[in-house]
Amino acid sequence: MVKLLTSSVSECDSAILIESLTNDICQLTDTVDADKVDVADFGILLSELLAVIEAKLSDVKARLLAQSRTAKLRIRYVGYVDVLKCFILAERTGHWHFHIKCVHDMLNLFAATGHNNYLKFCRLYLQLVLDLPNSHPWLYEMFTVNGFHSVRRTDGQ
Repeated sequence: MVKLLTSSVSECDSAILIESLTNDICQLTDTVDADKVDVADFGILLSELLAVIEAKLSDVKARLLAQSRTAKLRIRYVGYVDVLKCFILAERTGHWHFHIKCVHDMLNLFAATGHNNYLKFCRLYLQLVLDLPNSHPWLYEMFTVNGFHSVRRTDGQ
């Protein structure tokens, strides 16, 4: 990624940007290490430092998207991989709202890859689960409070 950054942005700007990003990322990892953040705790996602890092990275992505079709393809690919990684995280942690967001983000992936049946039924699934608080409040409570929408294995079995 560093090579990709230095080849498309001027040398002076890229060196400053990479150093700044590296410092911000190191500071964020030190914060996470010091606080011993739990995997199920999504509070770190609301951190101001993470927002600064995301803003800088989106600036770099915008520059790359404007300059190269190859960069555009690779950035979209990385974005789709991120959606899938987030979906796996949502399923493993049992976080209902994160699951819904990831399923919503996957709609574009299904449309881009031509999986029309997945697209159609995923949209229908989203409509049904977004209506759960009104149609089946007890089930919605089980999903949001207890995380019972995902299947988990126990240690004993």
